Amino acid sequence: MGYFSMLDIDHEDYSYPPPERQLEMRLDILKDRLRELKEKDAVYRSGDYLSGDDIRYVQPESLKCIYHVEKAIEMAIKDLSEKYGIVVTENGYREYDESGQQAVFGLNKTQANQLITAA
Repeated sequence: MGYFSMLDIDHEDYSYPPPERQLEMRLDILKDRLRELKEKDAVYRSGDYLSGDDIRYVQPESLKCIYHVEKAIEMAIKDLSEKYGIVVTENGYREYDESGQQAVFGLNKTQANQLITAA
């Protein structure tokens, strides 16, 4: 019996995305959750109390009111900016900050822009 490993294949391993990518994925899921709640005409603010850590780490489907989802989105955007130098613009595009520090996937803003324009 043999052992199969995806590491032998010449492509990136997406089974464990880096923390900044996980946070970007959470942000996308939270935006979908917000859209879903608005379509269902959910209450803006429920009587449930959730602390900042609760809102930051709870599963998006557990958030039942629009206010909590909006707060979770704000926290995710703030964390992306402060921890990883990723700035999320109004229209949802992700940009790198001007600090030049290493950001997503080890690229600073200049390197990321070079890759984008080369494509």
